[in-house]
Amino acid sequence: MQRKIMISGCLLAVIFVASAQTRQSKTAPNGPQTPASAVPSAKWEPFWEGLLGITDAEFKAAGLERLSSQEAANLWSTIYSHRPVLTCGPTFSEKEKDEYRYVHLHVSGADSDAGFVGLLRGKLSAIKDAKMVPTDEDADLGVSVLTVSNQTDSHKFGITVSTNIYEPCVFEVRGGMASGATKFGKFLDQLINAGADQDGVASGIANTLDARDFDQIRQNHSEILKYVEKE
Repeated sequence: MQRKIMISGCLLAVIFVASAQTRQSKTAPNGPQTPASAVPSAKWEPFWEGLLGITDAEFKAAGLERLSSQEAANLWSTIYSHRPVLTCGPTFSEKEKDEYRYVHLHVSGADSDAGFVGLLRGKLSAIKDAKMVPTDEDADLGVSVLTVSNQTDSHKFGITVSTNIYEPCVFEVRGGMASGATKFGKFLDQLINAGADQDGVASGIANTLDARDFDQIRQNHSEILKYVEKE
């Protein structure tokens, strides 16, 4: 009887060990486990300050280092797309890139100055890379004139013209309570010209603009063309 109990005990022990081994073989991995790779943390880069004004210290103080690099990239893109934007002058598509070879001008004045405005447009159009456009929105530069006849009593002896040169700009807020767009002209230059006849005064204004005010636009356009033509 004691022998039967011992045999039965041995059988139970064998069955238990076999069962444990079977369970272990089912749960054991086929190969060595690879530890999960760490998600890279966000780091401040110069473009945070260059484009959004967020310094390294502000980045850390806001706790942005606790984000992953991808989360920080998503946050940057969201803020950048909603930032206020100031644009001055027209922007052209790749198909319109040849427009960057011209200085686009809008010349305007009071109704009483329509004759002189037309004369000045003709003088400016004679400049090889100048192009007249009908509205401020299409212009690199706006040219606004005011004419005054020089006279004493009933005797007229020429004309004086005040010319304001400005850059048409738009300030746009793309979201929030102050969303909207505001158009304005950024003052650049002013001329005072006087002469005995309108034709001579108009020629003087056109020559001065060509030499003094168009070159910055030309340089800007040249840089844009270099970038566009690389694409």
